[in-house]
Amino acid sequence: LLYSEPLPDSSAIEGFPAGEANARQRLQEFLKNDLISYHSERDRMDLRGTSQLSPYLRFGVISINDVYAQLMDFIINQNLDYREGADKWLNELVWREFYFHIMFAFPSVIGAPFRENMRNIAWQDSPALFKAWCAGETGYPAVDAGMRQLAETGWMHNRARMITASFLTKDLLINW
Repeated sequence: LLYSEPLPDSSAIEGFPAGEANARQRLQEFLKNDLISYHSERDRMDLRGTSQLSPYLRFGVISINDVYAQLMDFIINQNLDYREGADKWLNELVWREFYFHIMFAFPSVIGAPFRENMRNIAWQDSPALFKAWCAGETGYPAVDAGMRQLAETGWMHNRARMITASFLTKDLLINW
């Protein structure tokens, strides 16, 4: 969703059918159709520029090792046009894994900031602001679009996830 309006093509986000076969199919579709432009379209919330594999990865339906192997097999057989998109997507996958390793090595980050000097933030206790954020009614179009997308589809674009999370903690000062 872009600026709280529905996507022009409602099939752009068609849900996440369960199962490994569906995860693998989504991966193959991404590699064939979207990887080539991933580097330039991944931040655009109005496009289907991401892999939309996050639920499948999160719940272990497909492993990061599998995704990496499929990516390597795919780019070996393609021309260099795919290289920039592949490099950028691989970088994003590495960051995802990096933070899992941080949580493993430093389990305190699950409930507290990593940096000690950030542990004493004066958080606001505002149920009304939190409710507005959850409902996608903050008045900030990108934040509201992301939250409404999540409510309607069960998924949120990666860029929208970053924007909405930052807005909650850094603008509303509500403890995550």
